[in-house]
Amino acid sequence: MELDDPPDFDIWCALNGTPMAAAAWIAAAQSIAVLDVYKAIRNWLEDGDHIPVFTSRGWSDLPHLKRELPAFVDKASAMISESSFHPLRCRSHCEQHALWYVSENCPICKGFYIDKVVYSETGRTAYLNSSPAAAPAGESWLKPEVWLSEGKTAGDSPSFLVKQ
Repeated sequence: MELDDPPDFDIWCALNGTPMAAAAWIAAAQSIAVLDVYKAIRNWLEDGDHIPVFTSRGWSDLPHLKRELPAFVDKASAMISESSFHPLRCRSHCEQHALWYVSENCPICKGFYIDKVVYSETGRTAYLNSSPAAAPAGESWLKPEVWLSEGKTAGDSPSFLVKQ
């Protein structure tokens, strides 16, 4: 049985524009104050040139999001990691899935991950991977399973603002 929560994912890219342009776009996309995003970007840039552009997404959401990367990033530099972790701080990389991760094994290879995330005005719903490989031996899950459904509350702090 899994003891950890299934991971969702972030897309990181090298900045190809100004930090303020990036902050304005991300703030509008995630309903965060521009100044808070700008400060977070400055902190992330201390670790290198990559910033998280899309955060807390499902694995199947990523191909579409990679095609929708904004103009202020270098699209060829895109890296995918487990949410909240800078790719260069992850201890492992899966060549097959081009994924940087901190868990013991690649979550995609293992089959235990968030596959789809749906955002709405009322909150976020994350769906667990619906492949049979996602179920640990001896367990049977209804598929697709809602793993987490969160409503928005005042003071929510998106994972983008937390440096790990």
